[in-house]
Amino acid sequence: MLNYIELANNYKPDNEIKILLVGEAPPPNGKNYFYSVPQNYKPKSNIESDTSLPGTIFNHFFEKPPNNSSEYQDYLIKLKTNGIFLIDIYEHPIQVRNNKEDSLPIIFSDSNLENLEYRIQSLISEKSEIIFLLARTYKKEYISKLKNKFNTAKFIRWIDFRLKR
Repeated sequence: MLNYIELANNYKPDNEIKILLVGEAPPPNGKNYFYSVPQNYKPKSNIESDTSLPGTIFNHFFEKPPNNSSEYQDYLIKLKTNGIFLIDIYEHPIQVRNNKEDSLPIIFSDSNLENLEYRIQSLISEKSEIIFLLARTYKKEYISKLKNKFNTAKFIRWIDFRLKR
């Protein structure tokens, strides 16, 4: 099982976090994670259909996916150097996709959102931009909870973030 927090901290900006990206949760399989460089990384052929988090973030900031594992690591280092960092709403691996939404109440529980608020405040400065990458924009009650708690943040659908700069 990967140590998600340790992996992320390897790429946490040394100075100010300029852009804090917020996803939902680490993947449940314990084998891959945004901050874990895949051994045999190969980009998907079509960025419009690449719904992966790496595809979304790398295309947004670099206008193309990395070509291989080495370039994937270079992109992570560039994000770090540019003050860009990703965290999750829920820190622990959880099945989000294809699970009939059973995990959403856990992710968006009041206690978890209070923990998220504390974590965000410990990472950002007054100048930091917070961007929530939304996978399920049709879940209005959860988006409403986020907007109420993080009213200065931006909320962007993955596909919009991936395809617009």
